[in-house]
Amino acid sequence: ESVVVTDEDFAAYQSLVFAGARTVPVTVGSRWTEREMIAASLLSASNNHADMLVRWAFGGQAEYLEAAEAWLVEQGFDGTAVADASGLKGESVSTADDLVRIGRLAAADPLLASLLGSDGIGAVNGASITNTTRYEPAGSATTVSRSYTDAAAVTVVLSMTTASGETLTA
Repeated sequence: ESVVVTDEDFAAYQSLVFAGARTVPVTVGSRWTEREMIAASLLSASNNHADMLVRWAFGGQAEYLEAAEAWLVEQGFDGTAVADASGLKGESVSTADDLVRIGRLAAADPLLASLLGSDGIGAVNGASITNTTRYEPAGSATTVSRSYTDAAAVTVVLSMTTASGETLTA
């Protein structure tokens, strides 16, 4: 299934560009698959694609925030609060412990793990989806997340597999 970029999606993209946030270009009427939107959000840190995913999967921010809060409680992520899909709002916060636990979940997911270990997925609708979040302090580490906010500065979550096959996330 593909998602068609709406006028609302394009307006949100333009607002994020104006605000200086990370985005991947979209045009009204272009089509994106769920995998492509996840790749843009995860690898290229595309805030507009995070918002598009929320509108597509949940119908809107309010529904997403309700589902996210329920999931955080269910998983026991007591140090994490979600205020928006992109994480740009200052009320979106987490602890190092929660980020590591979330990183482990992401690294264990086959789709996310394959994307995280890639250079990107190439061009989609003329937009390049490359792994701009990659940070490699050691050759065997995979970046699960590298992000920046004014409140937290740069945050990096890394995953690596040891010689014995154990996956470590920090």
